[in-house]
Amino acid sequence: MKFILLGFCLFTLFLSCENLSDGIEVQTAEQYSQDSLESIAEFRQLRKDSMALIPDSLKQYDFPYSIPTWKNGAKGAYAIIFDDFCDKGTWGIQDLADTIAYNRGVKIGFGIITSLCDEKEWQRAREMIRNGHEVINHTHTHRCGVFKKGWCEDVWDEDDYPLEIDTSNALILENTGIDPVFFIFPYDLANNSQIAYLKSRNYIGARTGPRLSLNKADFSDPFKLAFDINFPTSEKFNQRFSLNEYIAEAIATGGFALREVHGVDDNSWGVVHKDTLTEHFDLVKQYVESHELWNDRVSAIINYRQAINSCFLQAMDIGHRVTLKIEGEAEVCQRTFELSFAFTDRKHGVIFNAKDVEVKTVNGYYNIKSNQTYYFNIYPKFVN
Repeated sequence: MKFILLGFCLFTLFLSCENLSDGIEVQTAEQYSQDSLESIAEFRQLRKDSMALIPDSLKQYDFPYSIPTWKNGAKGAYAIIFDDFCDKGTWGIQDLADTIAYNRGVKIGFGIITSLCDEKEWQRAREMIRNGHEVINHTHTHRCGVFKKGWCEDVWDEDDYPLEIDTSNALILENTGIDPVFFIFPYDLANNSQIAYLKSRNYIGARTGPRLSLNKADFSDPFKLAFDINFPTSEKFNQRFSLNEYIAEAIATGGFALREVHGVDDNSWGVVHKDTLTEHFDLVKQYVESHELWNDRVSAIINYRQAINSCFLQAMDIGHRVTLKIEGEAEVCQRTFELSFAFTDRKHGVIFNAKDVEVKTVNGYYNIKSNQTYYFNIYPKFVN
């Protein structure tokens, strides 16, 4: 009987609070008198204390929201990876590509051949990571994953997995503090056994899909991502899009373009000239600022698309405000990533982080991080 009475009281209190909150107009704190503010504070505390007695299953707050295909509502996505970092012929990656990209807010990936790195190059890798770029495992010795007669015959097999994948991974972690999650095979040659081994080591993707192509937004296998290569013009042409054509195609089709390049104005294979890369990154910056293109690390793009399919936003009414988190049982929901969303009901429009700092929108979308709690106020309807 006591529980029934308690439930009735809580229900009555809940209804009265709902009615009270609905009667408050949207105002700023400055428009209230001191007495009004004290009354509202008492109301908020009363509702908070009351809601603390209610099971979490009854606190879920339904609110309408939408998640765009690409971050910030962009039309397409783009990642670019520079292969063979630490090879002595690709010095243009750290000396040119890093600076050109950083000065324009462009994010790149760089694949490390760990057996070739000295301390100077590890230091440059750490600097590039601080500049927002992604370090990628490119094996320890850069041998062929699959035998190709005449041009790729030095093959690594199952006995070499610990060296080419694990040792390389450990060296990257030791020297940069980053545990890489994306893998690029030398010469883009891989077999199913190698990919299975990567999955067992908690990698989230690899560049082993169709060449001369781009990925649909709903790509199903991040270990078989399609890509296009910046190919030497002196050799048999094996490149479908120019640098600029590739991102234009991503925007036009709503897809994900993954570009493979090597060095810049150096001695690398398929070298990109500095002026060409500068003009390309200028265009990337322009498309990003106009919200037509999302440029990011390849792992961020993988996480975003997988999170859309596996995770959800959960709001909990805790009495004085509503908490907001990314939830889901899938493994991707436990990773570190950002997700864009927009309220589709205009009465929900202000979000705060754990430090009570308002989160600003980009192109009409909020960006919230996994494993963090956010808040929005609904009782009463003003920002305190």
